[in-house]
Amino acid sequence: TILGPNKKELELFAKNNMMIAKDLIDIDIYEFAQRTKIPIKRLVMMQRLTNQITV
Repeated sequence: TILGPNKKELELFAKNNMMIAKDLIDIDIYEFAQRTKIPIKRLVMMQRLTNQITV
């Protein structure tokens, strides 16, 4: 994918019980970024891309 998550990000998604496409659209980006240390800008870009693909 264009912004494919790296291994560390995939591990963080899994530890937080996320089904990536569905949950990425619904999560509170700021709270998740704080909890996982994934940059907000990257999460926003991943969320937008996921939304474009699934809508």
